[in-house]
Amino acid sequence: MSAGATMKMSLVIPTRDRAGQIDECLRRLPIAEIVDGNVEVVVVDNGSTDETASVIARFVAAHPAHARSVLEPAPGVSRARNAGIAAATGDFLVFVDDDCYVDAGYFPALRRHLATIAFHYGGGQVLPFAPGDDPRMAIRVIPKLGRVPPHTVLPDGCIQGANMFVHRRVFAKVGLFDPMLGAGTPYVCEDIEMATRASLGGFVGAVIPDLVVRHDHRRGRDSVEARRVLASYARGRGAYHAKLLAQEVDQAWLMWRRRFMGPRGGTARDLDRLATEFEGAAAYLRQRIASGGR
Repeated sequence: MSAGATMKMSLVIPTRDRAGQIDECLRRLPIAEIVDGNVEVVVVDNGSTDETASVIARFVAAHPAHARSVLEPAPGVSRARNAGIAAATGDFLVFVDDDCYVDAGYFPALRRHLATIAFHYGGGQVLPFAPGDDPRMAIRVIPKLGRVPPHTVLPDGCIQGANMFVHRRVFAKVGLFDPMLGAGTPYVCEDIEMATRASLGGFVGAVIPDLVVRHDHRRGRDSVEARRVLASYARGRGAYHAKLLAQEVDQAWLMWRRRFMGPRGGTARDLDRLATEFEGAAAYLRQRIASGGR
């Protein structure tokens, strides 16, 4: 029997003040394959003040052998995920967001891939749940199975925390999610930063199309909220590039050049996005230096 067939898995779901969404997320989990497949569900309450704690408690009471709750009062999705990692007992950890629904077949498919290809981290598809939602919000379409060789600097969006998986040995070697990045901070891109750190640490990644979650973010197409989130993505990309540059990973400059300085030059909109990214990079570096980081 392969290691993939027997390996214990943990599904980590962070949430904060979204009782209705985490309730729907948990209600839609493929419970039969979680029970049959040696999977535990770790739900991390990131200091909620609404009914989130009660929702989580009801779910854990209904599935006491396969679910546990964790409280992480300090805000930030990276801190919440790190608390989930510490509490989880699985060797292979899967991360989804509280506004995502895991498709049936996810965990058997993940085990099949672990049994046939070697990888230590990666991501699956993040597809829109509602047709009217803005399709630019944390959507990741993967046309075919791919492996990411070690020592690769990944472009933003390649692997997303809404559907991400990491072997515990990766965290043991390269560290946990950066608490200065992610939802709850001014800078997202904590997911791709973690993935690139895994890659630079010598681990192999994979992007797998038949591992699917549906993103129910509830932001209308080109709405004010959607535009606000897109701007936060730009600031996060800047922070991601800045952290790479601070670690002397010069490929960050090349990624910026490829995205904004093509043969025909950048458009005005491209340059506006670049300016926002530079602002995010500078702000992140100031905060990092102030906190004693390098």
